[in-house]
Amino acid sequence: MKIIRQYLLSTSNFFKDTFRYLRDVIVIHLAIVLFIIPVLLRYFRFLISSSSLRFISIQTIREFWSSDPSVLLGLVLCCILLLVVVYFECVFLLLSMYFIKKKVVIRIHTLLWATVLEMQKIRPGCFLFFFFYFFLILPFGGLAVHLDVLSVIKLPPFIMDFFFSNRRVLLYSWAIFYLFCTYIGIRCIFVIPKMVLENRHLKSAVYESWKITKQSFFRLILQFFVITLTILGSYSLIVFLLIRSQQLVEFLFPSGAFAFAFVVMTLLQIASILNLVLSTAMANYIIFDYLEEEGKLPDVPSWFPQKKKAIFSSVFSFILILLVSIMSGSFLGYYDAEYLKNDSLSMPFLYSHRGVEGSYGIQNTIPGLRNVAKYHPEFVEIDVQETKDHYFVLMHDKNLKELSEQEVSIGGLTLKEVKRLTVEEGEQEAEIPTLDEYLKVASELKQKVMIELKIYQKFSPAIVERFLKRYNKEILQNKHRIQSLNYQAVEEMKRIDSRIYVSYILPFNLLGPPETNADAYTMEFSTLNSGFIAEAHKLDKQVISWTVNSKKNFLRMRSLGVDGVITDSVRDLQKYLGESPKRLSYSEKLFIYSLGLDLQ
Repeated sequence: MKIIRQYLLSTSNFFKDTFRYLRDVIVIHLAIVLFIIPVLLRYFRFLISSSSLRFISIQTIREFWSSDPSVLLGLVLCCILLLVVVYFECVFLLLSMYFIKKKVVIRIHTLLWATVLEMQKIRPGCFLFFFFYFFLILPFGGLAVHLDVLSVIKLPPFIMDFFFSNRRVLLYSWAIFYLFCTYIGIRCIFVIPKMVLENRHLKSAVYESWKITKQSFFRLILQFFVITLTILGSYSLIVFLLIRSQQLVEFLFPSGAFAFAFVVMTLLQIASILNLVLSTAMANYIIFDYLEEEGKLPDVPSWFPQKKKAIFSSVFSFILILLVSIMSGSFLGYYDAEYLKNDSLSMPFLYSHRGVEGSYGIQNTIPGLRNVAKYHPEFVEIDVQETKDHYFVLMHDKNLKELSEQEVSIGGLTLKEVKRLTVEEGEQEAEIPTLDEYLKVASELKQKVMIELKIYQKFSPAIVERFLKRYNKEILQNKHRIQSLNYQAVEEMKRIDSRIYVSYILPFNLLGPPETNADAYTMEFSTLNSGFIAEAHKLDKQVISWTVNSKKNFLRMRSLGVDGVITDSVRDLQKYLGESPKRLSYSEKLFIYSLGLDLQ
């Protein structure tokens, strides 16, 4: 009971102390996120657009350097400035909580100048550790949401292929890595405060942090857990009550539903910002709470500016707070009104994933096609690979072990050898069809197909040339579509014949919509957001999400405005389309917003 009371008291003190610095932290955070970072990103995109290259990759770095080194240097400078801005906010947050724990009343202009002074004495070791700590050890996702600068950075195709082919292994590996990072993150939690407040060198700060946390590791973990649970629980309760209130207003006072929804959305955004700020403040609070309890909280550093030395005045503080408040309020108000007014739902095309409906039929087989065609999806999505002797057959995995228990790959077999094999799924068995055989049946059934061209071997334009030489005419005649995870294959197909509808597959929304000649992007649904779709539509590209099976996820995808949905449950989604209204209520819009739509 004593331990529980201790952590409840600690949590209570956290909220009491933290709310004292919310205004200053929120103002600086909004100024950085809504104004400073967008300016840097516009500069970054201006540099890209002024060059002859459309994206950055390992292959194009040399071209940048040889064709226009000033552009490359500008891009590097922009990236460095972005890191400096993030580090500035980190130091600002750290100093804010420190002075609160020291019970020093400090105005925002003085705090800004103190942060500037600290930035002036930054050492390479401190900055490198910060980069490591916040971009590798801690999940710093709030920043990534706004860094659409990454949309012009391309990963090499073989890396994207590797991620996609090994996503299950990578998921488990990531879970283990995350636990490891959590451990390292806690053990190194005192490093940056020691370097900033005590001017320690990196080696000394790491040693001291490791020593402090050796005996207090589980105490710190528990404190993190209790405060995090309290923040998350409070935020979830607020969201629930706000949305329920909106539902009640829509039922009792429908004429005032829009005005009330505008207020509710504003409150949701305030709650979201508070949730972010409190989550960020938590680490700093736990650090200083522990140091204060142990009598190790550093004295006010000698470099702390006296009021007469600060270049920022109280007038500056007032103007800064006023400007950020007005501009942020105007931006959010405009966004909220536009979001709530746009209450229509898209009517996306349905794509049957791997050519089957549920568990009926075997993926990528003709029996599966005959079954799913009964439900008339707009497209049947299939996977195609090239054999050793340059024929194209249907198969998703690189290795046939899962479906045929054979440790062989399609690329290592001739067509004759492939035809000797059968695939099994559940109690069902079928042959591996060629693409010719599949398209012939699809034509008889009047069923359009989305062909995913899988290239597991090293890419060669000859693969695309052979594929289009054989199927281009039929694809255009029957209005079939193509997609591929391989960027080079996508570009080569559009180069050969721009009339073909080609979609570029992106496993994760980490880099934003890249610049490509493709007609669409096929995106994994869980990381898809409003910013990606809005930017894609500006580029005149469609967006197809995969793999969407539940009503909730389907509703979210439709509210985002996707153009197509790849699903294992064609019948269910057709039913949802028939039953659901064409427009959303405000409470539904707010619920979908709370699931993760962001201001992009």
